[in-house]
Amino acid sequence: MSIMNNIVSLSRWVKYLLVFITLLQMSSFAMVMSLGELENGAYLYTLNWGGFYSHFSIDFEHTWQSIAQVLEAEGLHAGWILGSVELMPCLVIYFFLYRLFSLYQTRQIFTQANFNYLSYIALTCLAWLFISLLYPLLITLLLRVFERAEATSFYFSFGSQELYYLLTSLVIYCIAWIMKQAAELHDDAELTV
Repeated sequence: MSIMNNIVSLSRWVKYLLVFITLLQMSSFAMVMSLGELENGAYLYTLNWGGFYSHFSIDFEHTWQSIAQVLEAEGLHAGWILGSVELMPCLVIYFFLYRLFSLYQTRQIFTQANFNYLSYIALTCLAWLFISLLYPLLITLLLRVFERAEATSFYFSFGSQELYYLLTSLVIYCIAWIMKQAAELHDDAELTV
């Protein structure tokens, strides 16, 4: 019984932490996008607290840096166009983690819903992979269609970041599958008299 109480307590704290991280990430993103400046492919904002400096930055991976510079040269805010798309998968993952730990907090450890939320997180990571590959192509295509930057090259890059997204999605899905098998074992054990 004590282990379950620990799981419930830890889950509550993890949910608080997820809310805090989500609010912190969204507010720092809005602050950097609104007040920061693009420098070398990254948006930077520095707060001076009278001798204490706090630096905030949002940078784009190599492929997105070129598009960010093109967007800025065309008078468009690259941070809102590119950065918001990078932020969305994080927020979706936080949501599914929050829901998962809500299940743990209500003592639902081995259920189909746990498998579903872990699978959703894995699918979000996989979608993130496709977004990172295809979104720069879409932005370039839109720039060309609206004749904003005809000389802009199409970029397609599959590097270490994309491999990271792929590996993360596979690992999380494997964990989800193991949880599903554990749920089935748990259900079978409950049926055994």
